[in-house]
Amino acid sequence: MTERKTLFIIDDDEDDKLFLHEAMHDLNIPIDYYYANNGEAALKLLREEEIPVPDFIFLDLNMPKLNGKE
Repeated sequence: MTERKTLFIIDDDEDDKLFLHEAMHDLNIPIDYYYANNGEAALKLLREEEIPVPDFIFLDLNMPKLNGKE
């Protein structure tokens, strides 16, 4: 059995989040998904340990507040 992985999707575009989620689901890998709409919210979730340290992060570069480059 494959160990569950965690994926943190940081993106302000709901369609992009949905597309990535569907693509990963099609791989039949057990994944727990976590989401944030911008870099500021993502850092808050990680700093306050509201989510586990993710195995993978999908990060949009163009977002409001704190973008992926920052």
